[in-house]
Amino acid sequence: MTQHLLIRGRQLLIASVASALLAGLTACSVNDRLSNEGLQARTAAAPSLPESELMFEIMAAELAGRRGMLDVAADNYLSASRKTSDARVAERATKLAIFGRNWKQARDAATRWSELAPDDLESYQILAQIHLNQGDVAGATEAFNGLILNSESVDVGMKTAVSTLLQDTNSRVSLAVADELAQLYPDNAVAHFGVARLQLGNGDKTSALNAVERSLSLDASSSDATLLKGQILWDLGRASEAYGYVRSRVQAYPDNLIMRLGLARMLVQAELYDEASREFDGIAELAPNNANALFSLGLLALESRRTDAALRYLERVIELGQYQSDAHYYIARIADNRHDYEKAVFHYEQVSDGDNVLDAQIRAAQIYGAIGQLDVGKQRLQRLRMVNTDPSVHIRLTLAEGRMLRDAAAYEESLAVFKEGLARFPDNVELLYAHALTAEHLDLDEEFERDLRKVIELEPDNAHALNALGYFLVDRGKRLDEAEKYLTQAIALLPEDPAIIDSLGWLNYRKGNYDEALVLLRKAFGKLLDPEIAAHLGEVLWVTGDEKSATEIWNKGLEVTPDDGLLRGVMERYIQ
Repeated sequence: MTQHLLIRGRQLLIASVASALLAGLTACSVNDRLSNEGLQARTAAAPSLPESELMFEIMAAELAGRRGMLDVAADNYLSASRKTSDARVAERATKLAIFGRNWKQARDAATRWSELAPDDLESYQILAQIHLNQGDVAGATEAFNGLILNSESVDVGMKTAVSTLLQDTNSRVSLAVADELAQLYPDNAVAHFGVARLQLGNGDKTSALNAVERSLSLDASSSDATLLKGQILWDLGRASEAYGYVRSRVQAYPDNLIMRLGLARMLVQAELYDEASREFDGIAELAPNNANALFSLGLLALESRRTDAALRYLERVIELGQYQSDAHYYIARIADNRHDYEKAVFHYEQVSDGDNVLDAQIRAAQIYGAIGQLDVGKQRLQRLRMVNTDPSVHIRLTLAEGRMLRDAAAYEESLAVFKEGLARFPDNVELLYAHALTAEHLDLDEEFERDLRKVIELEPDNAHALNALGYFLVDRGKRLDEAEKYLTQAIALLPEDPAIIDSLGWLNYRKGNYDEALVLLRKAFGKLLDPEIAAHLGEVLWVTGDEKSATEIWNKGLEVTPDDGLLRGVMERYIQ
């Protein structure tokens, strides 16, 4: 009697615990990350195995999972899946095995899952991804074919397959699978489009062009294939043919927004801004209430420097109630660049979500600093630093505050902010570089040199640090040979950088090589109309007797920055 009660008690315990697990175990599954997949398996479908034994096997799997024994958990679930027709057991086994990165278990479980639930397309997709991960072309092709055959149509299934292949990191295997699918479905346009995309990704532009033309021969109205052909022609160096082709397809399908946006983007890329602008207007007229199209137009107009048009499109997007944060952000950027700071701050403060939130908050704070409300800017940035614990964000905010203070000539405060940042992140190159530049304003030459030498130690190929240290030595008139070493390294890394060319020109002037100095400084000034370069070039021209040209160069520099102290100081020194 006692033994019978014990056996009966054990059965009740197994049944009750397993029932809890199978009824939706959401609070205590593997590392809590799999909790939302708590199994609700029905075991009545497996009469050949006593219900309690199946439940016990599932319970053992769950307990193993909770202890982090993922291989054991997946193995038990896989074993159970072979003894029941409930596909959810196999699904659970699959996902546990994937989570534990046991690809053989995952493959076997996903195969069982697809057998038990042939209408569940996720099973085929996951099985295909497992085969791709293992480099198994035949297995992946078979799984994708199962997905295609069980989808509502071949096109729908093929689109899912192609989308999955395009996301896979092993492009060689993905291309081989895409080729197999195109052979299985030779009259399917999507299959050939997938081959074209993958061939282009692998750098085989000619084969990609052939494949996309095959796709278009099967479906001439495809926006994706049309734009892909245009892109391939562009990449082959046939730009005129590219936008000529896309334009012809737009004429054939004038109401196709995707094609028209693609043409507009291509015209911007070709710097045919007037033609692009006309296309913008046509799209806006065709889709005055399409926020997606108008937002794309806004960005394209910005890229083509049509800021008035960009404002018009983005403001309409806001009226339509979509892409609010992004539209406000780009309107703020336009206003910021126009020095309309009140409008810029207003729109920056409307950015409440998305990738641009932090940038908007930082820029709004910096504007307050720039317009004389330095305390407001500091408070905003300090508050952001307090609530953001992510190291990269903390560094970014420290840099923003320090630079804002430096731009406001609050050099002591700026240096203190950078020192605080370096106390926490002593090897951060950006903080070291920023600290060095502020130290230079305070004539802290030793700190300036120390910081830049550390930057170069951490990043030997940092051309800007090499240039800064080299120029510093030249400008101070000391250790010119050492300066030349740094500047030679810098120019080798960035041969067309105007700041480095200017430094080399200034070095040659200090060494008495006036002809070489003029060649370099003229080259630098031709690349960048900068007041400091103007000061250097003008000084060398004046010293070599060309006072008229020197004055002209200085005046050009003043047109850019009328209040530049360095340039005005040089002019006052020479012009009596």
